[in-house]
Amino acid sequence: MTERVQEILSWYDGENIGVRTNLARILGHGRLAGSGRAVILPVDQGFEHGPARSFAPNPASYDPRYHFRLAIESGCNAHAAPLILMASNVAAAKDRELWENDYATNQKAYEKIEELERQIKTIAEQNQELLKLMLEQKNRANPAQK
Repeated sequence: MTERVQEILSWYDGENIGVRTNLARILGHGRLAGSGRAVILPVDQGFEHGPARSFAPNPASYDPRYHFRLAIESGCNAHAAPLILMASNVAAAKDRELWENDYATNQKAYEKIEELERQIKTIAEQNQELLKLMLEQKNRANPAQK
């Protein structure tokens, strides 16, 4: 922890340990980590009023994960949102895990199907070659039956 963050935390000696711990976490994350400065992404427009009403159409903002990714990718120290958003992310995480498992299963099945298709193609090519050889042998054995 930097001296600057320790100094800021000293201003909150009257607060409980949970408040000081959370403040330390906020000041220790993002692009400004350790500087004593913080950028917090506040999100409420897309949930209370709908993004279509507040701003230009932005379908991505209906996805709760969009806001978390935005905060992380932009280097924010924290993300502030209504509790309903945070709660919806728990369900979204479970849904995402199920989706990822389904996707992995489908991907494995797709890869197996592709391998089977390659094998079938190889067998078909081999059969074509065998058929050609058999016809050539037959024609050599009976040249008059062409």
